[in-house]
Amino acid sequence: MCNKGLFVVFLILSLVLVNMSLADVLWSGAGSDNLWSTPQNWAPKNIVPTSNDVVVIESSENNPLIKEGIKAYAKAIKIRTTKAAKPATLTVTGGNLNVTSYVRVGLCQKGEDGILNISGGRIDANWLEVSSGKGVGMVNMGGPGGYINIAMLRIPRRPGQSGSINLDVGVITTKELMFAARSERYVNISGGKLVITAEKIRNLELKDVTPRELIAEFVRKGRISGCKGECKIAIDDTTVAGKTIVTAVKLEDVSNQVFSNNTANSEKNDWTYKSGTLVGAYYYPWYNDSKNWGTNTVRWHLAPLKQQPALGWYDSSEPNVIAAHIEQSIRGNVHFWVIEWWGKEPKDDVFKKCILTHKDAGKLRYAIHYVIGFGTPDNPDFSRLFSDFKYFADNYFNNPNYLKIDGRSVVVFYQSDSFTGEKGYTALTELRKAFPNVYIVGNNVGWSDYKRFERWDAITSYDAPYGIAQVLGSTRASIEKLKSSYHAGRSAAEKAKIGFIPCAMPGFTKLRMGGVDFYAAPHYLEDDPKSVEGDWFRVMLREAVVPTVDPSTSNMLMVTSFNEWYEDSAIEPTAGTNSRTNKDDSEWEDFYTQGTYYTDYGDLYLNILRQETTR
Repeated sequence: MCNKGLFVVFLILSLVLVNMSLADVLWSGAGSDNLWSTPQNWAPKNIVPTSNDVVVIESSENNPLIKEGIKAYAKAIKIRTTKAAKPATLTVTGGNLNVTSYVRVGLCQKGEDGILNISGGRIDANWLEVSSGKGVGMVNMGGPGGYINIAMLRIPRRPGQSGSINLDVGVITTKELMFAARSERYVNISGGKLVITAEKIRNLELKDVTPRELIAEFVRKGRISGCKGECKIAIDDTTVAGKTIVTAVKLEDVSNQVFSNNTANSEKNDWTYKSGTLVGAYYYPWYNDSKNWGTNTVRWHLAPLKQQPALGWYDSSEPNVIAAHIEQSIRGNVHFWVIEWWGKEPKDDVFKKCILTHKDAGKLRYAIHYVIGFGTPDNPDFSRLFSDFKYFADNYFNNPNYLKIDGRSVVVFYQSDSFTGEKGYTALTELRKAFPNVYIVGNNVGWSDYKRFERWDAITSYDAPYGIAQVLGSTRASIEKLKSSYHAGRSAAEKAKIGFIPCAMPGFTKLRMGGVDFYAAPHYLEDDPKSVEGDWFRVMLREAVVPTVDPSTSNMLMVTSFNEWYEDSAIEPTAGTNSRTNKDDSEWEDFYTQGTYYTDYGDLYLNILRQETTR
């Protein structure tokens, strides 16, 4: 009994001592000014805080100011609003603030909001938490600029909290950067710099990733943005050793560094994209003249004379063919190819061993069009997904000419329907964990349920123009429908905080084989008797596609296709020597053409594409 009483007395004394050691120094603002260095502004003892004090800044009429010439110290700082109308704010315009532990902007209870304004001077702390509870935290860095140096930046500390940083001017340097899952706010960079000085980062969502991978993931999720979406985020981890520098670049100034293709090992890098519309085309590498592939195209069967590519019925592996296609692409303002991939060696030999090793390869960029099927949404099969991506990582992603967005290798999925269910969501989640440096584009996911988009980095639609033409034909009405669809798609993508990539198509006809009919989408406007070859493509680009490109993907658009001759959607030049016709060599003279006119168009589509994407 006696021992129990002594224990209670000891416990009470211990709590008293702990409370005394953790006593807060409160900003009262009772002095004649609002300077941190004025003793009368601090309670309860009218003593300026030292490096042993926990400082609490609550609402007052005279929020504290640290200006030029002031050296301020604290063990920790809590900035939180109480019941007063004026928000709790610490302003730094000069001088130095040294905090041995943490600075918390916005605290535990709802309504305990906090603001840190810095437009000059320097803050050094162990870590900065922008919202460490239910309160909303905000850090504003404006002109003429300031400097924050911390070991850890947390925005916010726990899931469901709200914290944001507006980095208009100045520099924030940190070893680690953490966003809690499901956080509501973000970092917006305009004219300042975020500098990360670490090789690997561990955080709540991504384990042992590089700063580049971390930043790219946060950009993808909308947690880091440039000029509130009006600028592109640039990631530079090569200029200064040991530092990853994150800045915002105006769209008209976007250069290769945004895509960060690491061309140091490329013998010849002549990629010329700097700004404007970034144009890609789907490319098919499997043509082989020994298989007489022309017989499977409508243009082979035209009468009285066939129409064929300018290169003839070629072999895709030939160096002169690849060189010609690269040159033609440049003439058409095509910056990259998305190349069909449907299996490992020897199926991908042309892409891997011929295109990427070609002497002119550095003039374009290249990405994988992943056309493998994964079953159905009700019965998906992802058994080969991870092994394929491991193969990509080993054979493609490290090539200096592989297309990258924000440092991540681009892969466009052809079939996305299998990923709409819970199994698909889990598969993509696990894929991201295994390959965090991949930028995944989903195709044909539909515009209605934007919440499904969050599992992708961007969305596109390989054949949306043809899908609409099946109902409305190659008409002005189909252009209007496509325009409406693309605006809806981009709006849905913005809600999901991912990118949107519209697609253009010059026309479509598939050879009638095996009893299957395909509606032909002519290359001209069917409802205009004065329309000529190329009008549907030109109007589509001008009115529906180019106006809906997305700045978050550097105004990227896709063309279906560069050389898909089986479906007659190619923009690759034809020989341009034969007459226009709607006749074919069938018994009925129109079995293959279905009455559609075909023009031996030459360079027409390259010219249209360049004109409409360089205005």
